[in-house]
Amino acid sequence: MKTLKVEGVYPMAFESTEDVAEHLPRFIDSYNERRLHSAPGYLSPNRYEEEQRRTPVKTAA
Repeated sequence: MKTLKVEGVYPMAFESTEDVAEHLPRFIDSYNERRLHSAPGYLSPNRYEEEQRRTPVKTAA
């Protein structure tokens, strides 16, 4: 939430909640494409999801 506020809300000059609602989906989409996270091995959220879909799940014998 801090990144959303600091990078997506505070720098913008929103005049209404409708302006915020219009802008935030674009911010979230770009965030999921470009932001690297340490927990999933410094991958972006979208890249991590792609990797998870390609990795087969082992089943119990």
